Amino acid sequence: MGTRWEHFGKRKPKDAITTPLHNWLDHQNWENRSNHHLASITSELLARIEHPTWDSKHLMSFKNGTFNINKQSFDKSHNRKDYLTHSFNFNYSPDAKCPTWIKFLNESFNNDQEKIELLKAAFKWSISPKDNTRPYLMELIFDLYGLKGSGKGTTLEVLRAIAGGSEACGGLKASSLKPTELFSLIGKKIAYDPDSSGHISEVGKFNSIISNEPVLVKQLFFNESFERLGVVCWRAFNDNPTASGGGVEGLGRRMVTLKFHTTAANPDPQLKNKLLAEVEGIFWWCWSMDDNKMFDVLRNRGNIAAIAEDTIENLLDNQPVLQFVYELAGDSEQKYKASEIYSKYRDWCDETGRHKMTSTNFGKELGKMKGFIKKWKGMDGNYYFISELKKIDLAKHFGISTNARFNPPSCKVANPNPPSSNPPPEKEKEESMEGMEGSNTKNSFKNKKDFIYIKEKRKKTLHTLQPSIIDIELAVGSAWDTGSDDDPHWDTLLE
Repeated sequence: MGTRWEHFGKRKPKDAITTPLHNWLDHQNWENRSNHHLASITSELLARIEHPTWDSKHLMSFKNGTFNINKQSFDKSHNRKDYLTHSFNFNYSPDAKCPTWIKFLNESFNNDQEKIELLKAAFKWSISPKDNTRPYLMELIFDLYGLKGSGKGTTLEVLRAIAGGSEACGGLKASSLKPTELFSLIGKKIAYDPDSSGHISEVGKFNSIISNEPVLVKQLFFNESFERLGVVCWRAFNDNPTASGGGVEGLGRRMVTLKFHTTAANPDPQLKNKLLAEVEGIFWWCWSMDDNKMFDVLRNRGNIAAIAEDTIENLLDNQPVLQFVYELAGDSEQKYKASEIYSKYRDWCDETGRHKMTSTNFGKELGKMKGFIKKWKGMDGNYYFISELKKIDLAKHFGISTNARFNPPSCKVANPNPPSSNPPPEKEKEESMEGMEGSNTKNSFKNKKDFIYIKEKRKKTLHTLQPSIIDIELAVGSAWDTGSDDDPHWDTLLE
């Protein structure tokens, strides 16, 4: 018996059953195969074998059996009536370990256990069964960036393996979101781009994919339709992909950035194979994380100084006006006439090689920074007051501070996932890891980073992901965060 059902994605249903039907007719010595008879048989077959419900959210198929999340029990068999289309191509093994993986992570993140814990939570969220008929509880995209040979590519390869390989993961280029390309992602767990580059022009659409809101897809030979893809997005890159248009701020609130700082002096060409040999242990490394802990770590990622800094650096690259204001801010509040600050902005663009916005769009961008920019209309024109640098909380502005952008479930269920079987290793210096893989970075957010204020807030208990993730109605915002334009005087900014 197999471990899962297979979907014939690129063929019409009647074409998909043609060969097995004729094989069966051969065994039955059926000679009358006129078009009329075959059409009748095909029609009845399709009506009888079609099943309305697939992929029970509480069941997970493995090579050696089926795990029931609700009962927290493992059955060493597979039942075709479970109608599962996904199966992990390795054994479910709670006793499996992954020492090479732990060593790799400590090398990659300089023994930063908070970063490693965040990656563990991200891995578990990505592979966990979800209710794909609703927007996600957590609207997050995970970005990996760093120097060449730093481990980004290796990390994505490991994630693909523990998610179930090519059957569970599909490629996604945010710079090209064609309906036919998106259709192939339906039913996957992860959409990833191992070398993200280019410009994202449809940011709102990309946000919808991240949030699991319906987007336009097209299957060959069929009409277009709006569908939820049901994937968690991951990217790895050297140079930060650019983005523009409505939704850039919303994309910023969804980003979780993990930076790889270390490169291997003597790369080990067998490192990936060694890590993939530990796939069962790596799966259990992340799966054994308690669901409450997973929610808590992801929800409070803004409290991790390194993550906040890396994410802000990533986000500033796509919001040049904000970066300009942040660099312009000083030790005290500053006052500028509208024409003066726009002139300084143009000079800054010339110095940094940035594209200049029109005065109207520049004013609209300033209007989105209400937390630290105030506008005042004087007798001789408009003025802007910029707060002192230490009062500019970029983590809060981007929505990555504590309690931001999450919809935790509101009830608790019994039998949470078991406690961690792989506690974080001690922060002792380990023997140097030989071999990582990745690429290069040009991000340059270093000046003034010591002024980033990350406010600690009281942690709240979150509830078990499974199966409450299936049953709770969610209050989810739109993916189109275009920003409100409530000022009727933008066109007179430079008067």
